[in-house]
Amino acid sequence: MIHFHNPFYLLGLLLVALLYFFLRRREKPSILYSDTSWLGIKPLNKFYANLSEYLLLIVLAFIFLALTRPQRGYESEIIEKKGIDIVLTLDVSGSMRAVDFKPNNRLTVAKKLASEFVQKRAGDRIGLVAYAREALIQSPLTLDHKVVKDLIESLDFGMLEDGTAIGMGISFGTFLFSNSTSNNKVMILLTDGINNAGKIDPETAAKNARDAGIKIYAIGIGKRGEVPYPVRIGIGGTRYVMTNFEINEEGLRKIANETGGEYFRATSPEALKNVYQRIGKMEKTTFKVERIVKYKERVDYVFISAILLFLIFFTDPIVSRKIP
Repeated sequence: MIHFHNPFYLLGLLLVALLYFFLRRREKPSILYSDTSWLGIKPLNKFYANLSEYLLLIVLAFIFLALTRPQRGYESEIIEKKGIDIVLTLDVSGSMRAVDFKPNNRLTVAKKLASEFVQKRAGDRIGLVAYAREALIQSPLTLDHKVVKDLIESLDFGMLEDGTAIGMGISFGTFLFSNSTSNNKVMILLTDGINNAGKIDPETAAKNARDAGIKIYAIGIGKRGEVPYPVRIGIGGTRYVMTNFEINEEGLRKIANETGGEYFRATSPEALKNVYQRIGKMEKTTFKVERIVKYKERVDYVFISAILLFLIFFTDPIVSRKIP
């Protein structure tokens, strides 16, 4: 891409064009001279007769071009991703075995949709916390989404003692934001039960998260009323017992409101998917694109061309010779 640092001097080329037009239109004065045809000398045609002037005009044009400081450059594009720090805090307690999302249980559906959510969050750092009676950090905040997805897939029952310590899950999630410099800190808290364990109650944990600038989106997962729950019988046998797992929706709503977030209830896989989509729309990652153009001076080519023309003007006998 050619760029002129001082494009105003391009107007000088109009002057050169006017001089050329004047030169072409100019009539040579008529004078008497001896007939030299008998010497075998042919008179120069009009172009060669004015060649020296043409060369000077071209040199003048190059001088104006040099004054414009022609430059050749290239564009580079910098894409600055202004991402969000997100921590997924997932309940892996025994009640997540409930099979109200046939043929899958709650945890299977929660893992699948959480993984899909991570896949769509390009530019965001994501961390992962699992909790039951205690909480366990699975992944710190990272841009390596493949690792996070693999860790989500590895979540399973029995990795923690059974129970539901929502306050501990929030506290461990808050800890992951300790070194975060992001202006947007989001925690997605998913559970299907009532807090019944842990050393920190959910309300206190929510206030600590609020003070850390964290926004919590709480999700209550599972159908209302009785749902089929697998119970082992004998060796390798399983039967399903209709069981009611209540969710403290009012408590989860308070947690969300305390931090400026929102509470959602997901009673089906489609509803949970819609919840993740809504959160994705509310917490958008922004991209800033900056274009940088770098130029390199190319005036040397113009000067070299002008010098060569001057050499031709002073050394070429065809140019310097005129027939009187």
